[in-house]
Amino acid sequence: MSELQSAVENDIVYRLKRRAEIRRQIPSRRSVQEGKADRIADLLDEAADEILRLRQELRQGKIQNPSGASEKNSMGR
Repeated sequence: MSELQSAVENDIVYRLKRRAEIRRQIPSRRSVQEGKADRIADLLDEAADEILRLRQELRQGKIQNPSGASEKNSMGR
């Protein structure tokens, strides 16, 4: 596995989106069997989207990093 691929797969947004995708594909889940929305998967996607939005605002200077550290450091890297 390349370093870039590892970094992408360790990103919280990737992990949230991937987990939501996996939940929606598990045949034994009732929501899948009934063709209904998976509320937890929807929440995972919503959280990932909100993180992406906040990261974008941080990059654009619309919000300040509350810790005073760089964005990279605030994401645990």
